[in-house]
Amino acid sequence: MDQASKIQELLNLPMHLCSKCGLCCKVNIFKGGLPLKAIEKIAKDNTNTYNAQLAQEFLNLHTVINTEEARNIAPCFVKTLESMWGKDKDKVTFFKCKFINNNTNLCDNYDNRPKLCKIYPTPQATTIYHPNCAFKETGEKNWQEILKIINELNELQDKLNKEKEFAIEEAKKESETSSYADMYTLPIPPPPSHLCNNCGKCCKAAINRNSYERIKEMSAKGISEAVDFLSIFEPYESVDDAKNVVAEHVEQLQKLVGYRYDNLTLYHCKYITENNLCSIYERRPKVCMDAPNEAWAIIPPGCGYYGWLFELREHAKKYVRALKQYLYFKQATSLNNKAEKVPVKAICDLNIEDIDPWKPFIFTL
Repeated sequence: MDQASKIQELLNLPMHLCSKCGLCCKVNIFKGGLPLKAIEKIAKDNTNTYNAQLAQEFLNLHTVINTEEARNIAPCFVKTLESMWGKDKDKVTFFKCKFINNNTNLCDNYDNRPKLCKIYPTPQATTIYHPNCAFKETGEKNWQEILKIINELNELQDKLNKEKEFAIEEAKKESETSSYADMYTLPIPPPPSHLCNNCGKCCKAAINRNSYERIKEMSAKGISEAVDFLSIFEPYESVDDAKNVVAEHVEQLQKLVGYRYDNLTLYHCKYITENNLCSIYERRPKVCMDAPNEAWAIIPPGCGYYGWLFELREHAKKYVRALKQYLYFKQATSLNNKAEKVPVKAICDLNIEDIDPWKPFIFTL
């Protein structure tokens, strides 16, 4: 049995374990006790149809009950929830199923019950069982088994990532003598920190290839690069404000990339000190650790990374030349190795992710 099938089996608790006490139907919660407004928001979220469907089914099945009513029915369960939520315990919303028969503790709509009921309870981190629930022991045991499988898969992924990194390094070494480019990646080594001369100009006037509005949208979606960027950088009110701080660097940015933006936004770091040092250096985000992270990064005049970036650009030019040579070679043969010509565009489309970052600089080759 593969790992996915095993996890699926562990998620499906055997229904014969149910003792038919009815407590989970008389006092229920959604995903660890989320408030009603949060559940309603999930139900309207078109970006996650699975969770939205579950939330809609849950709201259709249940009515809200107040905390005191829930406490009278299941005091230990309510106490557990209040302990978990602490000072926010008043935000927990309790529900009761519309179809539970108070006399028999059975479902009056059993044959037509939705998927939400058929898979309940599902072993996961947010599952909270009623005391003495017959599913509790098996459910918690299964969840630990699932976590074990997930950890094993994560360890396997880490191993594969290390193997990939090793392969990239080997490909990089081989590219010095190979006729063709590594078609998968162009490794950019981490910038050597000792080259920085602590002028602080890159922190006082930074740009981003995305607009300020786009960065905020990306950050709201949890995209780490955008979250990190906004955690340290704040936009200037205007380009002139940035010029008042680092005029020479801002003028260079306007000249080199200003034409690409309808409204060029410049940023300054919140954590740079009067001595041009970083006040959060030991815990600075990855966006700072990796800077400058592109061969054609625009650095301030007099930056200590000039020579290092020059070498990176030469390596990138060699990469693109080899890539073009590879494309001309592929043009002579089809993808099924027959002696047929294939348009260069068709090959480019297959390798678009590799080619796109370098298009602005091909004219220099």
